Amino acid sequence: MAINSRYQDGFLAHLDASQRGEITFIPNGLERVGDVYNLLPSRYTLISGATGAGKLQPLTEPVLTSTGWKLMGEIVKGSYVLCPVTGKSIEVLKTFPQDNLDIYKISFDDGTFTECCNDHLWKIQTKKDVSKSASRVVDVNYMLKNGIVNKHNHSKYWIPLTNAVEFKHSTPILNPYLLGLLLGDGYLSSKYAVTLTSHSDIAEEVFNTILPLIPEDVTIKLDRQYGNVKARKITFSASIRKYLKVLGLLDKKSRVKFIPKRCLFTSIDNRVALLQGLMDTDGTCQAFKSKKKVRYSTMSVLLKDDIIELIRSLGGKASANSETREKYKDGECWTISLRIPFNPFYRSEKKDKFDSNPYREHFTKAIRSIEFLRKDTGQCILVDSLDHLYMTRDYTVTHNTSFADYSYILYPWSFIQDNKEEVDIYWEVNYFSLERKQMFKHAKWVSWLIYRDNPDILLSADQIMGFKNGPLNSKGYNLVRSYDDEMTGLLDHINMHDGKVSSKVVSRIIRQRALALGDYFYSDDIGIFVNNNPVYSYTFDEDGEVEDTKTGPRKYVNLTFKDSKFKLYQDDHRYFPHHIRSFVFFMIDGINLLGDKDVIDDISMELANARDRFGFSPVIVTQQNRAMGDISRMKLHGNDLSPQLEDIFKSSQMGFDADIIIGLFDPYRYKAFDKEGLYGGYCIKPMEGHEPSTRTPGGLNRFRSAHILKNTFGADGGVFGLKFLGECNHFETLPKLDEEDKLLKEYAKIRTGV
Repeated sequence: MAINSRYQDGFLAHLDASQRGEITFIPNGLERVGDVYNLLPSRYTLISGATGAGKLQPLTEPVLTSTGWKLMGEIVKGSYVLCPVTGKSIEVLKTFPQDNLDIYKISFDDGTFTECCNDHLWKIQTKKDVSKSASRVVDVNYMLKNGIVNKHNHSKYWIPLTNAVEFKHSTPILNPYLLGLLLGDGYLSSKYAVTLTSHSDIAEEVFNTILPLIPEDVTIKLDRQYGNVKARKITFSASIRKYLKVLGLLDKKSRVKFIPKRCLFTSIDNRVALLQGLMDTDGTCQAFKSKKKVRYSTMSVLLKDDIIELIRSLGGKASANSETREKYKDGECWTISLRIPFNPFYRSEKKDKFDSNPYREHFTKAIRSIEFLRKDTGQCILVDSLDHLYMTRDYTVTHNTSFADYSYILYPWSFIQDNKEEVDIYWEVNYFSLERKQMFKHAKWVSWLIYRDNPDILLSADQIMGFKNGPLNSKGYNLVRSYDDEMTGLLDHINMHDGKVSSKVVSRIIRQRALALGDYFYSDDIGIFVNNNPVYSYTFDEDGEVEDTKTGPRKYVNLTFKDSKFKLYQDDHRYFPHHIRSFVFFMIDGINLLGDKDVIDDISMELANARDRFGFSPVIVTQQNRAMGDISRMKLHGNDLSPQLEDIFKSSQMGFDADIIIGLFDPYRYKAFDKEGLYGGYCIKPMEGHEPSTRTPGGLNRFRSAHILKNTFGADGGVFGLKFLGECNHFETLPKLDEEDKLLKEYAKIRTGV
């Protein structure tokens, strides 16, 4: 019997190569972890880190919930806050209180500000990021080191505005549009008739618009046109007063009008209608060639503040300034300038002017300054969303890669260089970096190469780039430049892609690399295509034969390619790489930053197809969605905060598509150590009786744990203690617990510092 061609070209070829002593895999660089998995073709690896506790703010800072603002100190596990991406409520999974924090004030270009600690994570955009719709996550320290504004005093960082947020729906006492009109042009007297003043040209239109909006027990009438008078009044029956009284607006004159809180914290539709009513009265729109100016004017400070909050809650940006007008008694009027992603007008005249000139700018706000305020107590919260964002004061939006870089780029490169005579492989990494730009990646990689050759030198990427203590001295500069040739060689194997990515982009690049690196035969129900030829090279009716199988007859064509004979059936494929030992990786770092679960699932499907069709190896770096304080998680695992397989499957389709899932965990950050400072037997917090630990003299925690959560090719469930040098992407497997002498030496080395 002839041997099956797929069996012959796949498994048996690999078996024979292994017997000959040829390299058939690339080690991952971690002792003992390699017993579980190494780098192989056709392996989909998911590296998931527990979400960071990176949203630390003072207990006095406001946080937005579906019922309005609450203080951070009032937020507990199980509370619900609002997500700026979806506008929906999301659960707080866990809180992390901390003392003695450095608190900073972050001020924005629209006059808003918020307070946070120096480790607080922000999802920001630079000018280039905005144009590419890309983003990155940095902390306050990063922005302080790099400066907040450039030499022209222009902002260097922008944060995205929130999408419209959905508060709990409440039945409005008055129709929101009608209320907006009354706040803008209404006379709300308890002694005289309640009236709404309108320009004579549009009075009848306004009357007919609000007629179906008034309560059933209220009537209205439109007064007659008198001569050249430009205004007409719509008079309400006395029954309107009870509604105004409930809202607290009865007898409120122009200078003291406001939006009742229940009308600010209601559904999106109600708030949009309220804003349209306001804008149809005292709102204006000026359209220019390249931009437009949308404004609202009011004499009430209260109404000014409420309208700004209303606009921000709907995903807009607003700021106000005052001017003096002699015709008013107090002489002061407020003008609100606003930008909003939908048309804020209802009346056709203003509405058409707004639509005539679409916004060309992005909906962001710029960070203008960061200043130290005080030492204080605070907490950070972990929320149940894909990007882990929530909203703080003035609707401001706030927010594990080294392992992948080490295991799939740095160590493989070093291994290949050390074994050039023995290793005959093709190695390539297609890298989609959603979190860090190429320049910073390069600095990290140079840092690792230096540490690899000089273990006594730990030169961080920040130091190399001059972010820490200024430029390098001549010795440090020359040391970095001595790696120019090696970095050039390394980068010849890396195809970097910055910015956001879609399933179409991933699919296109996968196909481009597949056709560049091999020959591809694939078929539909009519015939067979070869490589990128859009015309059938063979058809099943003319060139094919029929094979009787247990499931019925199947059409196929006998093919020969480079001495390999094989059958290709309908809806089938075969791929022949140019190099028999090809290791082609597709890495996506920070895929969770895309935010949209459907987009992530589509990308995961494309990557799984690349594995199955071309033998490529996807590697995804993400943050788990379900984490820490999830109720169902706590029922299953109690207070065990370490990564669990269920955490990954909660996140997206990736957990099902992946062959190997590695969960990375920082137990020190989550205070997962026991009363003796131990986690899994390793001492990560020095205590009396356990002074040797993985903490450096400067207080850095060098411990991480790697959890093999899924392994379709071998054993899973393994947990490995790792030493982590974040400055240069370096990982090492710590000695086993029963290797006490080795472990104590490692503790001593860490305690000495580098």
